[in-house]
Amino acid sequence: MIVLNVPSENKIDKIRKAAKFIDSEINRAVLPVIFCNKDCKMSYQHAKDAGERVIDVTSITQLCKLILDGQRDKAVAQLFIESIC
Repeated sequence: MIVLNVPSENKIDKIRKAAKFIDSEINRAVLPVIFCNKDCKMSYQHAKDAGERVIDVTSITQLCKLILDGQRDKAVAQLFIESIC
């Protein structure tokens, strides 16, 4: 999901419910990801508690830097592994 503003706890909860529905329909684990072009640090913990990933402007900048520095594997790990552990 792409959001234009910092996602509220209510928005995060709606996304979690949608992901659970999709998961039950396709019988596969679904990782909800929220992309936002703003600083969303205030939403990180609630999203993590809901099993979601928030990728905000800070995360995007860090990922681009890693990729441009030739550290693609580290960028993938940061994006999908470190963020949910």
